Amino acid sequence: MDREYIWNIRVEGTRHEICLEDRGNSFDVYVEDLKLFAQYLKILRKEKPDTVLSYNIKPNVYGGMACRLLGIRYMPNITGLGTAVEIPGKLQMLTTRLYKWGVAGAECVFFQNSENEQFFRERKMLSKKSRTVLLPGSGVSLEKHQAKPYTPSETVNFLYIARVMKEKGIDLYLACAKEIHDRYRLDAEGKGTFRRVMASIALLKKHQVD
Repeated sequence: MDREYIWNIRVEGTRHEICLEDRGNSFDVYVEDLKLFAQYLKILRKEKPDTVLSYNIKPNVYGGMACRLLGIRYMPNITGLGTAVEIPGKLQMLTTRLYKWGVAGAECVFFQNSENEQFFRERKMLSKKSRTVLLPGSGVSLEKHQAKPYTPSETVNFLYIARVMKEKGIDLYLACAKEIHDRYRLDAEGKGTFRRVMASIALLKKHQVD
């Protein structure tokens, strides 16, 4: 985990940092997931929170299971599905079942888009008693991130900031870059596995973008 990031969240009052392993199919990943579940149990027993708000798949699933086991009220936030849930196959069967267990006892399940909620309902991942709320987005602190005046420039710049993967739209961004790169400047910034980065390089060559 990035040291600067850890320092920033500690300044905000965070008392626990948990490093989540990247996705994968190896046996080691499943062992790490069990360790993660144990960490959640340990922290929840110590902190005894009134309510737990979680987001992202692993905190929602394993945090939700831990809360349910300990009788703690919790409300998961489904910010997106992710490839493990969206792409059909054995992994999807596993992740949808885990998600169903993770949100089974939630007092309320938040969704950030109606398509994700529909996905959950179609696959019966929500109980009939589940209360759901559709949020307009994650939001941003306007005190910390104040609007700044736009600086006119002869060159219009586009910047892609996201994980380097097709599901985040890198292929569409590069396809657009092919059409307009002679008139505008386009940059990309993001993390990705070696496989994803190589796939993006292949897309660059495909779209003939430097």
